[in-house]
Amino acid sequence: KIAAAKIKINVIKPLSVQLGAQYSRNKTCFDYNFRAPVQPGSESYQYNNFELQLSARLAFKEKKLKSEDFTFVGGSPYPVIAITYFRGIKNVLGSEFNYNKLTLRVTHKQVYKRLGYSEICFDAGIVFEDVPYSLLYVPRAGGNIDWGKTHVNFGFDGKEQFATMEANEILSNAFTSLFFRHCFGKLNKNCRYNPKIVLCQNIGFGWLKHPENHYGVAFKTMEKGYFESGIVVEDLLVLMKCLSFGAGVFYRYGAYA
Repeated sequence: KIAAAKIKINVIKPLSVQLGAQYSRNKTCFDYNFRAPVQPGSESYQYNNFELQLSARLAFKEKKLKSEDFTFVGGSPYPVIAITYFRGIKNVLGSEFNYNKLTLRVTHKQVYKRLGYSEICFDAGIVFEDVPYSLLYVPRAGGNIDWGKTHVNFGFDGKEQFATMEANEILSNAFTSLFFRHCFGKLNKNCRYNPKIVLCQNIGFGWLKHPENHYGVAFKTMEKGYFESGIVVEDLLVLMKCLSFGAGVFYRYGAYA
């Protein structure tokens, strides 16, 4: 259960600040315990949490289209920087943890005249104190179905996520990741069939203090670096000019191949 409130303030044209507060009551749906071994027949691990949030977003010359009900963001020719600070406070409606958490996100899209465009996203974050699993960092992942002896996973591709990583595979209290995609643009001028080739490179590093404090759940860390490369063909099938399908292949290599 979660209750949250946020307010956004446009300080100056390229800079916006957001203040927020969130209270949550957490209960695990599996055998997990924090700082104590899981006992047979014990109840699920539960805790309450209260958190204050302060974030700042800097985007120079960002294009915006406003209507009566919505604001559509069209991107910026410069890197967009977002920083968020989280402060957990103990003893607020039974909350149990004091902690400090900081995240940084930098995104940029570079358009070329004849070679399409590149998109890059850099993420980093750190939790300074020892906290339960759900307050730590779990990378966004798209791989989910294992085809057995073929060592091939089937999943869904998405920007700024690891295609070959399984959900909840990696756990970190500090991490950094880099996602790079280059699209070569449309291959032909046929409106009905116009696929696009996209090259992808994803890199991640992560560290976890006191892994021995998380019981009853399997996880890995990525101190040695997580590397994957891929090629995607977008718009193989386009329906009604609003829904498209594509396919891609990714390969995971390095220490966690």
